[in-house]
Amino acid sequence: MGFFVSVWASISDPGAYPELIQKTTGKCMLYLILLVLLFGTPVLLKMSYSYNQGIDSLVVAAEKEVPDFQFANGELEVYADMPIIIDGEAEQVIIIDTTGKTDATILQEYESGIFIGRHEVVSKENPYKTETLNYDQLKEFRFDKKDVMQWIPWLKAFWIVLLFGGLITMILSKLLAVVILGLFGLLLGSMQRYSLTYEQALRLSAHALTAPIIFQACKSLVYPDMPFSGLIYYGAFIIYMWLAIKALKIVELTE
Repeated sequence: MGFFVSVWASISDPGAYPELIQKTTGKCMLYLILLVLLFGTPVLLKMSYSYNQGIDSLVVAAEKEVPDFQFANGELEVYADMPIIIDGEAEQVIIIDTTGKTDATILQEYESGIFIGRHEVVSKENPYKTETLNYDQLKEFRFDKKDVMQWIPWLKAFWIVLLFGGLITMILSKLLAVVILGLFGLLLGSMQRYSLTYEQALRLSAHALTAPIIFQACKSLVYPDMPFSGLIYYGAFIIYMWLAIKALKIVELTE
């Protein structure tokens, strides 16, 4: 049975599962990997497109809102009225002052935040944890706003990492899910009083995830914030597994 025929059979005919799992466990895992590649790629391409759009927006915002600055010889100089307070009413405040009139002690007024000064950056994670980065460690670097504005577009190349890294993560997570859901399949088998081996449970799980994976991809593309999507995902898996085990029982009784 070819790949696309197997996809259709896995969705439309639980009675076909006894035939589907005649393949080796390795081929069933390969089926799952191909399924993830087929339906995960459009989701990650959409994410990559949104990421690149975000970079374009960042360039525009930085050009308009970030003041001119220069970093050289371990010192930062910002050419603007200071202190600059960003999100002053939010939990995570950012304060910039390279004139020396304001120092990191201003963070005491906030739960958490970042102070960017002439010689250091101070990060306050909470009232008990503060970290300091002294610019002396960066004396060999020299850049200004113009340089940074030229670097930002290069971040677009990260979409390739996002795509391939996302696919690898998806594949590994689904393979791990099959290992865990295979154990759940054994439970469903015992509930139906059917002696299911773990290897059979793995093969069934790989195919029973077909409809949930397609649903998950469509949801991510069309309605990312769909409520109860996790419940639908695992509910569909349980239904397919239950019907597949039932089909195995029927085949066994008729032989």
